[in-house]
Amino acid sequence: MSNTNVAQQAIASVVSDSPAVIERWKRDFSQTKTDGITYDYIVVGSGSAGAVVANRLSEQGDKRVLLIEAGGVDTKDQIHMPAACGSCQLGEIDWQYKSIPQLYSHFGCVNQQSNWPRGKVLGGCSSINYLQYVRGDPHDYDNWQLPQWSFQEMLKYFKKLERADPNTIPRNEHFRNHDQACKTNGFHETKDYSAEESLNGRVSMSQISAKEGKRWSTASGAIVKRTNSLDKEEFIKGKEVILSAGTVGSAQILLLSGIGPREELQKHQIPVIVDLPGVGKNLQDHMMTILVYLTHIPTLSTRDLTPENLQKWSTQGKGPLTSCGGESLAWCQLNGNDKTQVPDIQMQFSPFTADAEFFRISNFKPEVYEQYLKPHLTDE
Repeated sequence: MSNTNVAQQAIASVVSDSPAVIERWKRDFSQTKTDGITYDYIVVGSGSAGAVVANRLSEQGDKRVLLIEAGGVDTKDQIHMPAACGSCQLGEIDWQYKSIPQLYSHFGCVNQQSNWPRGKVLGGCSSINYLQYVRGDPHDYDNWQLPQWSFQEMLKYFKKLERADPNTIPRNEHFRNHDQACKTNGFHETKDYSAEESLNGRVSMSQISAKEGKRWSTASGAIVKRTNSLDKEEFIKGKEVILSAGTVGSAQILLLSGIGPREELQKHQIPVIVDLPGVGKNLQDHMMTILVYLTHIPTLSTRDLTPENLQKWSTQGKGPLTSCGGESLAWCQLNGNDKTQVPDIQMQFSPFTADAEFFRISNFKPEVYEQYLKPHLTDE
């Protein structure tokens, strides 16, 4: 079983017997209106960046800050259970974007498209992703050749948001095997990849955004608990608007507002306010390919959905349900002669059972699952 439907099955099969097991993340749903209020800052989007920006601005006691989120509050149990992170996709808290059909790849995917999940909930993608935390290679920042975005300049901000002790995580058999395989092929183990001058040739246990066994999104760490609902037609006044609606949403709002390439705006009969050619262009995202292996060592699966494990997760923050499925990471450079030593491949080792649900959220064709994976799945 993948980690996509853990939460639904756990709640259905276990909570009915133990109604007090799962902690509820309660919020204030009052219908307080904001008519007549002028804000110093309106932050659009409560994702990985927007929630933090709003939090920092609100530290100025004399400033009035409004944070707007298109999605709902993060009360769904699967958001907070790391083992259920996959079930956050293709539902109401996911915008459910897809790539356009590809010409030269994705032959095993429906319509040759990728699913491209984006968070539609407080915390944005930090509430629906797979919890992995990597700063990025220091050289990536320096290569931008912008002093204010150099790695040394960014380092103080990384340290401000991080609270980590990699020595507290026990090393299981899956990690030990992957670690040994990487070492055999020339990789070097590091206990804390964030402390390395370069990630190239390193292997390490994964660092994840979690606290006490539960997801720690920007909604958990940066947003105050009071949440007001606004009508869609309500107009709000602000002295300054900070657009942080995500990779897709920010560009979309700018384009619909008349800010973007003139030809593109005119094609859709949108009045041109500012002719800005870069808007909606230069999208970059990490590409991924999946390799499925067979193992005799038990992996995260439906076997772990027991009353004992759910109790342990909800009350102690321990047990297999605290795992997001990704155990370790490794980085390498395809061109070994590149003197910059910047890795261009990141490998993630994820020992969980890839079932039909995992293939569905990955948009693989059903026949791919039936032919290549299903024959190898067992109940053991």
